[in-house]
Amino acid sequence: MNPFIVKIWKRLSIASLYGASQSINNLIRFFTSWLIFQYDSPNLWGAFIKINLAIQLISMITGLGQRDYVLKLFSFDPQNTHSNWGANMATRLPILFLGLIGLFFFLDSELFILSALWLVAHHLNNSFQVIVLYERDFKFALFVEIIAGLLLPLVVFFYIKDLSLQVIILGVLLGMVFKMGLFSLRYNSFLNLKLFVFSSAHLKESTTYFLPSLIGTVQSRVDTYFIAAYLENSTLAYYNIFMSFLNFSYNLMNFTIAPFIKNLYRMKLSSLKKLQISFALIALLFSVIAMGSTKVMIENYYQYDLPNSFYLVGSLSILTFSLYILIINKLFKVGKQKAVALTAFIALLFQAVMSYLVIPLYHLSGALFVYFIGQLLVTAIFLVLDNKLGQSKAQ
Repeated sequence: MNPFIVKIWKRLSIASLYGASQSINNLIRFFTSWLIFQYDSPNLWGAFIKINLAIQLISMITGLGQRDYVLKLFSFDPQNTHSNWGANMATRLPILFLGLIGLFFFLDSELFILSALWLVAHHLNNSFQVIVLYERDFKFALFVEIIAGLLLPLVVFFYIKDLSLQVIILGVLLGMVFKMGLFSLRYNSFLNLKLFVFSSAHLKESTTYFLPSLIGTVQSRVDTYFIAAYLENSTLAYYNIFMSFLNFSYNLMNFTIAPFIKNLYRMKLSSLKKLQISFALIALLFSVIAMGSTKVMIENYYQYDLPNSFYLVGSLSILTFSLYILIINKLFKVGKQKAVALTAFIALLFQAVMSYLVIPLYHLSGALFVYFIGQLLVTAIFLVLDNKLGQSKAQ
């Protein structure tokens, strides 16, 4: 067989396995949300999403940019993967403790214990994901995600006539703990407590990766945060379903890149430029398929209608995502994490002000409008930075 075809097939297989391992949890969440919509109410799902938003945000803070930083560390220092992973785990544990304190003030006492355990398990599982990516152990990860993920809908289905927030969180927690146990068995060689040494150097260096990641995440969700703060739980639930489908589309595209991040750091900028163009062309077709599927799912299974403008904006958002995701990796490659963070921060400030003014008046439509304008702003800035980067390398 042609070596080029073999190479492409191998890369597609790797990307597909990783994408499947990371997507299965999203698919199971879709099924779980459908169960709750059908047998209880969107209001309960919205209440769960509020807590989930808090857990995700705190977990990102406690992770301190570990995925990008540790992967780069592994790529440039492959002989010390175990010691570097252990040091990064130990360095982040005090931050996890502070995160638990913050969660205590956010939640009622009756929800705190389950949610705190959820946060700890989520934090530890995220640490194992770095090993999965570096080792490309995607078959095992897919197996783990399927088995662990199914615990949530099983718990929900078992308590279908007596659903509550505690039941949903319990289902999530059981899946997280089960996943953590399997990862611990698989990667037990990394769990050498002698290597768990606090490192201020790791803490300082990873901050440059953490800030772009944190600001970027908050910027992409600021509209959802404002809906959670100002509007009803049911409105948050409807918006979450649409945005989950949109983010699922982003993830599918990102998963084609994530397994090869360590390779991207070694590629020439000219090669990355060609990859950007190909990626954008593929995204153009993919966006139509993704939003068409989203429309079918929402109208036929969740049984509510959204204006066609939502799906048009969704398609355009997928295209803008494809334009800047590789630029971010290029900027990371040349050490310009601060530029990424500054770009997201500018968009965050703009979206926060717009959200405060628009969302209370125009609800879902206003939120999506603010989100899309933020996407356009981010894309425009990254394209300018990419152009400057190309000019500087040409000189």
